[in-house]
Amino acid sequence: METDIWAEEGISNLLHAFLALETEQEAQVFLRDLFTAKELREFGRRWQAARMLKDRVPYVQIEKETGLSSTTIARISKWLNDGAGGYKMMFRKLRDGREVSIPQAQPVSEIAKNITKMGAENIPGRILGEFSKYITRQSPTQVSKG
Repeated sequence: METDIWAEEGISNLLHAFLALETEQEAQVFLRDLFTAKELREFGRRWQAARMLKDRVPYVQIEKETGLSSTTIARISKWLNDGAGGYKMMFRKLRDGREVSIPQAQPVSEIAKNITKMGAENIPGRILGEFSKYITRQSPTQVSKG
């Protein structure tokens, strides 16, 4: 594994940014700002090719379905079989390389209701500031069950 690259400040910061993502919505907005649509599609095709290679789909079919060149597919195959183990790790984490359920972001209005129910005095100021415009100024007992 190429270790020097992970010591670079920009790469390290990017890695930590990825680790901070908690929902599919957060990942979508972050990746969309970070990459162009073309770059995202390219990464998606590479991941699709890795999954197909895992399933022993022939190169010709992978080329046809993904639009990737045989050279790119061969490189993905090499990384899949002789790389750092990242593809295999993700296949294990995702059970079989297929999509898994990702928690959806809770609507701000729902978060605000929960904050109101808890009582604003129990919420740290920096968090409360983000949601203050959504919070009703009622005591927790006055909040309607809706």
